[in-house]
Amino acid sequence: MCNIPANPDIAGIGVRLAIYAQNFLCFIPALSALWDGKVTEAELDSAQTQATTNLVLAFAILISSMVQATTLGLTNYHASIVLSMSWMNNTNAFIYFLLYVQHKSQDSTIRPVQPTWTAWFYFIKEMTVSALRPWTAARPERSDYGTLRQQPRQTGYKNVRENTNDARRGARILVKRFVLLLGSLHLSLMASLGLWLWRNIRAFGNIHDAANDCAAEHALIAILGKRVPFASEALRIVSFVIYATFLIPGLNLLLPIAMFLGIYYCCFLMAVNLVFIVDIELTLKQNAGLQGQDEAQWGFGQILAMLLLFMPLRDLAETFLARKMQREVNMGFKNAVNLKDWDAVLAFMAKGADPNLNIQGSDMTAIQAACLSERLDVVRALLDAGSDPNLERGRTRDIKTIQRQNKDCLQHLRNFQLGDRPALKRAVLREYGAGVKLLLAAPGIDVNAVDTRGRTAFIWAVMKGAETVVKLLLAAPQINVNVADADGWTAMMEAAYQGRESIVQLLLNAPGIEVNAVDTKGGTALMLASYQGKEAVVKLLLETPGIDVNTKHTNGSTALMQAVFRGKTAVVKLLLHAPGIEVNAVGSNGSTAIIQAVSEDKEFEEVVKLFLAAPGIDVNAADTDGYTALIWAAIQGKEATLQAILSAPEIKVNAADTSQRTALTHAAIRGRTRVVKLLLATPGIDINVADTKGRTALIWSAIKGTDAVGKLLLDEPGVDVNVADTNGWTVLIWLAIEGREPPIKLLLATPEIDINAADRNGWTALTWAAFRGREAAVKLLCTIPEIVINIDGVKDCLAGPPERWKGYASKKGQQDKCLRVLEEFVKFDHGTGSLQEPEGE
Repeated sequence: MCNIPANPDIAGIGVRLAIYAQNFLCFIPALSALWDGKVTEAELDSAQTQATTNLVLAFAILISSMVQATTLGLTNYHASIVLSMSWMNNTNAFIYFLLYVQHKSQDSTIRPVQPTWTAWFYFIKEMTVSALRPWTAARPERSDYGTLRQQPRQTGYKNVRENTNDARRGARILVKRFVLLLGSLHLSLMASLGLWLWRNIRAFGNIHDAANDCAAEHALIAILGKRVPFASEALRIVSFVIYATFLIPGLNLLLPIAMFLGIYYCCFLMAVNLVFIVDIELTLKQNAGLQGQDEAQWGFGQILAMLLLFMPLRDLAETFLARKMQREVNMGFKNAVNLKDWDAVLAFMAKGADPNLNIQGSDMTAIQAACLSERLDVVRALLDAGSDPNLERGRTRDIKTIQRQNKDCLQHLRNFQLGDRPALKRAVLREYGAGVKLLLAAPGIDVNAVDTRGRTAFIWAVMKGAETVVKLLLAAPQINVNVADADGWTAMMEAAYQGRESIVQLLLNAPGIEVNAVDTKGGTALMLASYQGKEAVVKLLLETPGIDVNTKHTNGSTALMQAVFRGKTAVVKLLLHAPGIEVNAVGSNGSTAIIQAVSEDKEFEEVVKLFLAAPGIDVNAADTDGYTALIWAAIQGKEATLQAILSAPEIKVNAADTSQRTALTHAAIRGRTRVVKLLLATPGIDINVADTKGRTALIWSAIKGTDAVGKLLLDEPGVDVNVADTNGWTVLIWLAIEGREPPIKLLLATPEIDINAADRNGWTALTWAAFRGREAAVKLLCTIPEIVINIDGVKDCLAGPPERWKGYASKKGQQDKCLRVLEEFVKFDHGTGSLQEPEGE
C-alpha cells in the first residue's frame, strides 16, 4: 500500500504525445531527402534546422527534470521515464548524421568521403584533430579518405600556417554541423541524469524518499516488452555502465555513429523509436496502480509541450512549402529559357530560381543558352546570381565548387577592368566559358594575344577540350585559327593529337583553316592523329579537300608510317584507302611502311596483310641495309607474317641484303627452326646462297650451333655439304673447331662429305680438331675409312700455327691427348677404317 506521486508535466499524455510526434516528424523530411538517393545541401540544412528545434526541446525536458529533482522533487520512477524519452530525442541527431553521411559520400560533393569504414574513420579523425590540435606536426593524410598519400614533413612558418588552416577548416565543419555537437551535449546531459539515478535509485532526488522506496519495491520497467523489476541489481549495473559510456562529449557519438554507419537505414531508427514508445507505455500501464490519480490531468506542462509542437510542425511545413515554391519558380525559369524569353528569365531569377538547373529536354544550363545568344546582360545577371561559369556539359558539379568558381570568374572580370591583360587566357584555362563570353565583348581585348610559349587563348581552349569555349572564340571576328606556338603546333594539331573529334570538326568548318600546316619538325595534324591512333579524327581529316597524306616528317616518316610505328591497324586501313597515298614512300633509313611494320618488335600481322593487299605495294623493297620485309620477318621470327609475305605473288624468296644474306641465312644465324621450315618449303628457295664471307645457311648453322636448323638443311636435296667460306673452312671444319659431336656424326653420315678437305693453309678438319684439343671429335673423324692421317704434318701445324690463329689453340695437354689418339690409330688397325700415311710425305 504505497503511492508514487503524479507528475503530469513529466509523464503526462500531452508531454508524451508531443515527444512522440516531434520525433516521428523528423523522419518525414529525411525520407523525402533520401527518396531519390541524393541529399542536397539545402535538404541537409533543412534537416539541421528541424533537428536543432527538436534538440532544444529535448534539452528543456532534461534540464527541467534535473532542476525539479533538486527542488520540488522528482521520483526515480519519473526520472526513468524521462531517460527513455531522452533516448528518443537523440534520434534527431542520428537522422541528421545519416543524411550527412549520404551527402558526403556523393561524387558531386566537394572532397567526398568513400562509403567505407576506413574512409570515415580518417575523415572523422582529421576533422576532430584539426579542430582540437591546431599546432600538430605534419602527418600522413588521405587524399580521398581512402587512399594513403604520404605528406612530406614540413617545418617552420609554412607548417604552422597549414596546420592553422586545417584547424580553421575543421572548426568550420564542426560549427556548421552543430547538430552533432548539440546531440553530443544532450547525450552527456542524459548520461549525467542516468548515472545520478542508477547510482542508487532509492536515494535519487531530495524529497520523495517514500515514493522512491515504493517504486523500488513494486515498480516494473518494460525493456523490449518484457517486465523487469525496477530494483533489479543487474538492471542497475547494466544501466550504470551504459550511461557511463555516453558521459564524455564527443566520444559519446562514436558508438552510435559506428552502429549507424554499419546499418545506414532510417527505418532502423524508426524501429528503435517504436520500441521506446511501446516500452514507455507498457511501463506506465503496468504501474498504473502505484501512480497518483493526477497523472492524467492536463496541466501547464502538457499544454506547453503540445504548443511547442508547433515549432517542428512549422519547420516541416516551411520545408515543403519552400520546396513547392522553388519547384514552381524553377519550372517557369526552365520554360523561359527554352523559349529564349530572356526578360522572363531575368524575372524568375529575381524570384530565386536556381541558375544552374539543366533545361528540360537538353543537357544545357541557362547560362550556356545565354552565352550562345547575344544577351550579355543575361549572362552577367546569371553570373551575379551564382551560375556555374564552366559551360562544358556532362560534368558532375557540386554546389561548393560552383560557388567557388563563380566567385573566381567574377573576380577575373573585375581584374580585367583594372588592366589585367591576360584575363582571357586565365578564363580559358579555368574553363570559365561565361567569363570568356563577356571578355570577348569587352573593349581592348586581343583575342590573338600569345603567352611566353606562343600559345593563344584559342590554342589553350583546344588543349583543355573546352568545346563551348572553342565555339565562343571561333565566333570572335578577329580570331586567327592558324596561330602556331613555339613548337609550331596549331590548334588543329592539338585537337588532332588529343583526338577531340568534335573540336576538329569545328576547326575544319572554320574559314581559312590550314589543314596541312607543319610544325617545326615537319609534323602535320594528320601525322599526329595517326600516331595517336585517333581513328575518328583521321577519318575527318582524310575527308577534307586538299589534305596532303604524303607529307614527310624531318625523320622521313609519313602519316602512314606513324600509324604503322604505333600498330594502329584501323588508322592504317583508313590511310591505305586514301586517294593518292604513296604506299612505297621511303623513310630516312630507306624503310617503307611495310618494312617498318615487319621490323618492329611487336607482331603487326594484320597491318602487314593490309599492306600486302594494297594496290601497287612493292613487297621486295629494301632499306639501306638491303633488308626486305621477308628478311625482317625471318630475323624477327614472325611466322604468321612470314607466311603472309611468302604468299605474295611477286615475292623474291632469295633476295639478299648488302652482305648477300638471304632470309634463309638470317633465320639460320638466329636458329629460327620454324622459319627455316617455312622457307625450305617455298618453291625456288636457294639453300646454297653464300654471303660476302662465303658462308651459306648451312655454314652459319655450324658456326652458331643451331643444330636443329643444320639437320633441316642437311635433309634438303642439293645442299652443298663441302662448301667453304673465304677462309676455306667447310661445315666440317667449323664443327671440328667447335668440337660439337652430334652434328659431326650427322655430317659424317652424308655420302658427299669430303673429310679431307683443307682450308687455305692446308688444315683439314682433323688438324683443326687436334689444334683445338677436341679429343672426341678426333676419335670420330678417325673412324671414317677415307680419313688421311699425317702425324708429322699435324705436329708441324700444332707447333707453328699462323699468327692470327694462335688465339684458337687449346692447352698443350689437350693437344697432346689428340696426338696420342692419332698415333694409336696409325699404329693399330682397330677394324674401323684404313689408316695410312699419304704418299710422298
